[in-house]
Amino acid sequence: MKIVKPFKPLRASRNVLFAGFSASVIDIAFIVLTVILNKQVLRYGGEAALAVFGVVITCSSLFQHLFSGVGQAIQPIVSINFGAGLRDRIHEIDKLSVLTALLMGVAFALVGILFPVQITKLFVDATRTILEIAPGIIGVYFLSFLPMGINIQATYYLQSVLKSKMATVLALLRGLIFSGILVYVLPLIWKINGVWWAMVITEFLVVVITLVSLRNVDKQA
Repeated sequence: MKIVKPFKPLRASRNVLFAGFSASVIDIAFIVLTVILNKQVLRYGGEAALAVFGVVITCSSLFQHLFSGVGQAIQPIVSINFGAGLRDRIHEIDKLSVLTALLMGVAFALVGILFPVQITKLFVDATRTILEIAPGIIGVYFLSFLPMGINIQATYYLQSVLKSKMATVLALLRGLIFSGILVYVLPLIWKINGVWWAMVITEFLVVVITLVSLRNVDKQA
């Protein structure tokens, strides 16, 4: 192996940067959205709700990185087989990774639904007020983890089969556009509960678009 000058270096550099952009959008959008969520939670729920949200966002960050691990794990396998034209292997890997992400999402959601108080105590010195509102917040927000893994896995998968534009669109819809709009709109109707449901609805809306996009990609293959 040796370093060579790429053909049309400017175009090659652009393609490399754009290929990795959708993955970086996931992390950048998470930071921006966290700031927006903090303001909305404090505005509609007060300090107690913000304390519980701190627990939720910590778990969300952890789970998101675990989901990203699934996507990153399949990238070299998918890209190599894509270059070799081995479509059957790609489809098999995609199915296994989607199933893995889905099972992880179910496990993460169940943890929040079944053990909200224990999770809260693990991260904060909880008051009675915090423990009273924690189940309602964590139980709803953790539902968003059910489709989240599929959405994140799809971003990495689409990058691997040279569908970077589609991957970036999905990342933006999930990370900023749908979530940003709903986080401002739903609290006008449901107050603080609208903040939690905004994230759940966002993930389920995006997973529908994701599955349609993946189906179209498979048809083109």
